[in-house]
Amino acid sequence: NGGAEFTSLNTEHSASADLTGVLTAVTGSENGSSSRKYFWGVYPYSENNSVTLSGSSNYLTTVVNDVQYGVADSYSPGQNIWIGRDLGLELSFKSLLSGIKFTFSRDDIVMVTIKGNNGEYLAGKVNVLMDSGVPVVSDVVEGKTVLTLKPDGGGTFRSGAVYRALFLPTNFTDGLTVSFLTSDGTSGNRAYGKLNFERNNPKNAANADAGATWQPLYVEMGPKIFWATRNIGAVNPWDTGDYFAWGETEAKTSYSWNTYKWGTANNELTKYNDDSTFGTVDNPAYLYLQADDDAARVNLGPGWLTPQKNDWQWLVDNCDWEWTDDYEGTGTSGYVVTSTVSGYTTSSIFLPAAGLYINAPARVGRAGNYWSGNHGRKNVTGDEEQGMPYKAWYMNFTSSGHQVSSIDRFYGIPVRPMYYWSSVESVSLDQTSLTIAKDATAQLTATVLPESATNPAVTWSSSDETIATVSDDGLVTGIKAGTATITVTTVDGNKTASCLVMVRKGINGHVFVEMGDGLKWAITNVGATSEEEYGDYFAWGETAAKSDYSWSTYFDNPSGDGKTFTKYALDKKTQLDLSDDAASANWGGTWRMPTDAEWTALRNKDNFDWAWTGDYNGTGVKGRIVTSKVPGYEGNQIFLPATGYRNGTSLRDVGSSGYYWSSSLNTSDSYDAWGVYFSSGGVGRFDDYRCFGLSVRPVSE
Repeated sequence: NGGAEFTSLNTEHSASADLTGVLTAVTGSENGSSSRKYFWGVYPYSENNSVTLSGSSNYLTTVVNDVQYGVADSYSPGQNIWIGRDLGLELSFKSLLSGIKFTFSRDDIVMVTIKGNNGEYLAGKVNVLMDSGVPVVSDVVEGKTVLTLKPDGGGTFRSGAVYRALFLPTNFTDGLTVSFLTSDGTSGNRAYGKLNFERNNPKNAANADAGATWQPLYVEMGPKIFWATRNIGAVNPWDTGDYFAWGETEAKTSYSWNTYKWGTANNELTKYNDDSTFGTVDNPAYLYLQADDDAARVNLGPGWLTPQKNDWQWLVDNCDWEWTDDYEGTGTSGYVVTSTVSGYTTSSIFLPAAGLYINAPARVGRAGNYWSGNHGRKNVTGDEEQGMPYKAWYMNFTSSGHQVSSIDRFYGIPVRPMYYWSSVESVSLDQTSLTIAKDATAQLTATVLPESATNPAVTWSSSDETIATVSDDGLVTGIKAGTATITVTTVDGNKTASCLVMVRKGINGHVFVEMGDGLKWAITNVGATSEEEYGDYFAWGETAAKSDYSWSTYFDNPSGDGKTFTKYALDKKTQLDLSDDAASANWGGTWRMPTDAEWTALRNKDNFDWAWTGDYNGTGVKGRIVTSKVPGYEGNQIFLPATGYRNGTSLRDVGSSGYYWSSSLNTSDSYDAWGVYFSSGGVGRFDDYRCFGLSVRPVSE
């Protein structure tokens, strides 16, 4: 189960690291002789790792993923596998894998696949031995012959950036083929000759797509009706391709109810079922394969889907089906399907008689079977098959005819995908205005609609990078004081959304306003990321939020009755130490909580105006806007949301009142501390139990 997980204690990159974790050491004997066990280390940690003892030797089992995610100028998360082994706890790690470093000339590539021309294993579950301190793959337990690289987070690969696909050290004796898929459904193949990929020595493929041979993966059989020209896993239109159980996305070698992903050993369904007679009932709205269970979407990327039952029926009703025993001289049997729709009568696809798969391919050359994305359902009026949730719809044919029917879901059947272009309609940002400090960062998140958009990729830009910059994933960094507009633009359709970013002076990444009272007032509460957020609640003298604000949980009341104190008691300390100050402890630097006297000064009506608002900046948040009238600081302001307070496990008066701690103890009642209180009716000084949870607004000199 992965062994013991250890975490680096390093705070900076280094050639060596100290690690912390809990390891149960094993001692004893092997084969009757006293010996010490080896410690194996694998980076990064994975629950897929295990160690097996075999006689006087042992080996590690690990998994190399056949689906990886490209991160610009980095590695697929969790994929860069390094291994060490030692009799002690000083481990020297060595890389296990080889690979290819890609750059692309196009900006619309959504997927890359790598395949050896002789069926070499590139990934999967492998056993690893150590040879003179170097990890060597000794056995491939469950091999994968195709490696897929997709952009991390979706979208497309960025031209010019370096992406890495990592795979087992391999000697491609007959060369290899790299395939590219674009967002508009075009496929490109690039062939490489005999190559030997050694461990820890990836090869460069600069502008790899530039040398590819491109062709459409689909043909338009009718208006915006795009059918793929070959099966999933097929290189040519006449190849059978891969076989899939319905709702599974990987080929396998045995197809039965016992191996079916959405079934159990008792032949009960666990997904896509609306009848409890057949197992677990899930959402009846799942009328069609979800994206993660659709072999077309998973293997080909956005825009590709397994055809629905009605799509196959359209092909029956609107096309001529002509059987052939020798398609284009390949010796392959099947149907040439030609459109009869006006304007598309030259469009055709070939459906090879690929048969089906149980423990081996069967009826190849005599029958064709192709999945639809629809499963059988009990309550479907008008369907000729009812009460059959364990079945799914499919196209089946022989030389004597063709029809849409249903069959048990566990069978291995090919998938002939369709391509649906879903255009981007809009993009929005989670924030339309943002205030950050110089050198601070804030994350913007874009939402592209519809969710089914074929190409949801976006680009980011700043109107003034001397004030604020933005990364490829929307992370904004303040450079200097000023205002800049961050814009996100969709690759498809050039839809845009913007956020006004105001970079202001700050301390430790937290923006402040000078109000004219000699203090720098933070614009947010501790725990908040924007002015209108409430933030966290703190008992007086505590530095962490919690769920229960009562005397029994208070740090300075060992009796739990609010009567006995060990610190900040009557005639002792009356001002919080910085170590007990929530502002100082959470924000660092020179931040601290205001004193009672400083809150009193801010309440001076001659110098400051406290205006109640029921809708701060259109956010719907209620509170007080404090505006300076001090000469030289006129118009400077902070907003104090009406955050209420916490008593025990209850949250009270939210939206109607605000309660903010000072750092000052009430010297006449040691169980109380001072703060500021306000509602729509007024503003004043107050004292209350120290155990209550109140908001904290930091200040600094």
